[in-house]
Amino acid sequence: MSATKWGVQVLSKVKPARSVNINWEVGKHRNQLELIQEDAGKLERNLQKINYTASEYCKVGLLHHDQLKESDPVVQEARKRMTDEEVQARYFRVNRALLMSANHQILPQDEWTPMDADHNYLQEHLNDARNEMKEKKLMKCATLDFEDRQDRLLSIPFRFMNYIEISRMRQKLKAQLVAPQLA
Repeated sequence: MSATKWGVQVLSKVKPARSVNINWEVGKHRNQLELIQEDAGKLERNLQKINYTASEYCKVGLLHHDQLKESDPVVQEARKRMTDEEVQARYFRVNRALLMSANHQILPQDEWTPMDADHNYLQEHLNDARNEMKEKKLMKCATLDFEDRQDRLLSIPFRFMNYIEISRMRQKLKAQLVAPQLA
């Protein structure tokens, strides 16, 4: 008698997939987690895996940049610059995570977010927003165009840290504003 004669299929046992792969691919995505390094040994990879799974956000399908603080003005500006596809993907991940959290569940292990995924998908937008905000502050300090005394006082640490850049910007502005002498 064969097992198929009676309609019963005999399946070979399938090894369960690892919840988090420690054989990550370096360079698979541009914005991988900082901990993913090609020269990491097996022990280091296992420790990173333990740390990653202990953070719990991979178990509900979230990425690292899904958890950034919304109150940060840099993050707000970066979120405005996201494409529609990125926004929709983020909404899906966050809503799924909220549903899983409300039901006190986690995703099946084969659906957990892998370590070598594109976790830092907002990095370029964040860098652009930071640079733009710094440039605005530099221009404000170079032209001494403060809104009030409080704004002027709060910018003192920034002015000390960026004194050289502010003085260079003042020189450039002075050179542009001074009319060239006619012969």
